[in-house]
Amino acid sequence: MKKLITLFATLLFSLSAIFALPGFEPVVPDYSGEYVYYRDFTFERESYIGFLTYDQKTYSARYFAPAEKKSKLPQKEIQIFFTINPDTNHLELTGEKVLNIQFLAEEDLKIVNYIHDLLYEFNARRIKLVENNVLSGTQDELEFSGKITSNEDFAQFGGSVQINWNAIIPFFNIESIFNQDDAKNVLSVATIGRINSSDDKGFENFKGFPKDFKAKSHKSKINKKAEKSKIENKTTGNSYVIRSDWERPAENMFTLKDFAVLFETSTSEKNLNFIKRQFLLSSEENYLDYANMEFKNNTFKANYYNFQTGNITTTFKKFEKNANNQQVSYCSLSVFNDVYKKSPEYFNEIIESFSSEK
Repeated sequence: MKKLITLFATLLFSLSAIFALPGFEPVVPDYSGEYVYYRDFTFERESYIGFLTYDQKTYSARYFAPAEKKSKLPQKEIQIFFTINPDTNHLELTGEKVLNIQFLAEEDLKIVNYIHDLLYEFNARRIKLVENNVLSGTQDELEFSGKITSNEDFAQFGGSVQINWNAIIPFFNIESIFNQDDAKNVLSVATIGRINSSDDKGFENFKGFPKDFKAKSHKSKINKKAEKSKIENKTTGNSYVIRSDWERPAENMFTLKDFAVLFETSTSEKNLNFIKRQFLLSSEENYLDYANMEFKNNTFKANYYNFQTGNITTTFKKFEKNANNQQVSYCSLSVFNDVYKKSPEYFNEIIESFSSEK
């Protein structure tokens, strides 16, 4: 226990490291450094609870509530580092460290106990999905919108609830919890992400999505009269329509000055769900606004917030599966949010034109 914090500070992360909580094997593998943050509506103030995977034994949980001027509430933050026994078929904590525990008030201790309850409850309920053969891992069950639901009694969330499961979400695969008596969400994903090194503060620095966030303005001039041309990439088998003023730094990449970039490729269909999660993950200080993500016709649109630079980036990801050769093609188009808002049809046309020729 004395070396627990040192252990967390020196851990390195690698995509080759795959881990799972006790009792179930996730359909989409969990990698070291992946995390999920939930907006928890059971609190009277705006509150977020996050869970982070370090390795098979070591994890972290964090509670954060931003300061509220109107009610004169200061910012509140509690982070727990804990270790578990990976050799059991249920969650068993073997060590724990709460930051600034000497300053914890009774209210803070209740939050710590609440996080404990969520850890045990979420893990136990996820195990039941396997036991009841609910989450089998077929493609249809792994869509972004999340189609797997279970009706359960959950005291921490007011009794009768519907849990919406999605294997794309790291850790417990819970996307949201809906209170059936009050007819409203009591818990929902705020963002998912991954830290890539011990110096990456993406998990610790998350503070929610402020409503009054003022994004940086970018000078841009879209030439809507530039000539269109159909690009056919024989290597990836993908095609799309792009305009003549876009530059092509690589065979499968185009850029429009310094405010838009398009990338496309193809891969084995068996990697589709892994790719989906990786495309959704927040990285460093770029946080995906999961709650406001749109998904339609194999395309998702989302905003990524960078609070350090003041930028919001609108990103599209489009997937196309090809049954003939078991390949999946995908395209990513990212553009600064204020630039996109000025000419949404211009950028929508590009992503809509993307298709697989194979």
